[in-house]
Amino acid sequence: MSAWLDSQGIAPDKVERKAGFNSSQREHDAACNKLVSFAEKMEFAETAENIERPMLTPPLQRLLSDFVRNPPIAVIEGTKGTGKTLTFRYLLEHTMWARAAEAMGFGNSSTFNGIFLPVLGSVNSSDTMLDLVNSRRASVAQSLEGTQSVRVSETIALIRNGLEQSLNINDWTDLWLSLIAKSAGFSAWDDMVVAVQVIDQARPIALFEGLEEVFPNPYTDATQADALRALLREVPVRLREEAGRPVGVLIFARSDMVEAVIEQNVQQFRASYRSYALTWLDVDIQELVVWLVANSGAAPNLWSTTWRSREGLQKSWR
Repeated sequence: MSAWLDSQGIAPDKVERKAGFNSSQREHDAACNKLVSFAEKMEFAETAENIERPMLTPPLQRLLSDFVRNPPIAVIEGTKGTGKTLTFRYLLEHTMWARAAEAMGFGNSSTFNGIFLPVLGSVNSSDTMLDLVNSRRASVAQSLEGTQSVRVSETIALIRNGLEQSLNINDWTDLWLSLIAKSAGFSAWDDMVVAVQVIDQARPIALFEGLEEVFPNPYTDATQADALRALLREVPVRLREEAGRPVGVLIFARSDMVEAVIEQNVQQFRASYRSYALTWLDVDIQELVVWLVANSGAAPNLWSTTWRSREGLQKSWR
């Protein structure tokens, strides 16, 4: 710890030991075991029994606070392990945008009831995720008074058929919109838009995650690249053009896949969504350590929502 404290400009000999933090070897071992058990459960979002309230990093905070009147339309980039699946699952388990925002401490500021509609997710290695995605689809179809929604396996089959046919960008865009509609129990995109505009109480937010499971090689496969290019670039444009923005979309994408398929003006493309990119600064990593220790029960009072203040940061390490 001495080297880290020095890097933070905190003199080690000036740091007071946290009051009441003395513990016996047995208590210390028990606390370590709690931390290990909790951390292992959080290691893979796909297989965790339940997702605790995630740590509110600045990108997630901006995402939840920027869209309070209309469904969000955004591409959320992140390298492997930055929390794409965790965020995806957290949103799904709260079923609606307003509930997720309220659970994260934003009160009831959201003025629209956005319901989460999963179109793709990391389901290959997790029955829990598969069941969650299919059940949410069925719930959305019921809310929008659609017919029976197609299941994830059918969505993937339709995508693979498109890959075999080598569709162009325009065809892929139409297919993506069709897949959103079918996930909500509608046979066509226009039918879904009309239904949402008529009901106007629960505008859906389509969620795409786990793209690498369906598109393993967009780097050299031109057809896979076209499919992803249409999803990342064309679908958000089409959704913004719909009157009243009846449907939103959140696309969780790996950074290397974005670079592979957005060949022109990639920096301009990224600038549009930079605020929501799942990046981790040093202070985020430090807070994650404290958050894990506190939420595991190893040291319950170590973390609070004010941790990021300089005073809170110094106190937590005493």
